[in-house]
Amino acid sequence: LNQGGLIAASTFSGNGGNIALNVNQLWLQDKAEITTNAGAGGNGGSIDLSSGVIVALKDSRISANAERGQGGNVRITAQGVFIDRSSSI
Repeated sequence: LNQGGLIAASTFSGNGGNIALNVNQLWLQDKAEITTNAGAGGNGGSIDLSSGVIVALKDSRISANAERGQGGNVRITAQGVFIDRSSSI
């Protein structure tokens, strides 16, 4: 994902959707995001990432959020995860 690219599962009410990716390499850069979000009253969906290498650069983000309920889980299975200081999981 590059230049603000987005993979998202969100809902206004109720529980957030889940995201599952199984890839050889996952690169996020220039404000790219993988995110789940639940609005009023729901729990955040989970993110499951399986990759040989995950790289997050230049303000990129992986997050599982909820406005009022519990945030979702982020599970990563990888041989290597590389994140610069401006990015977050």
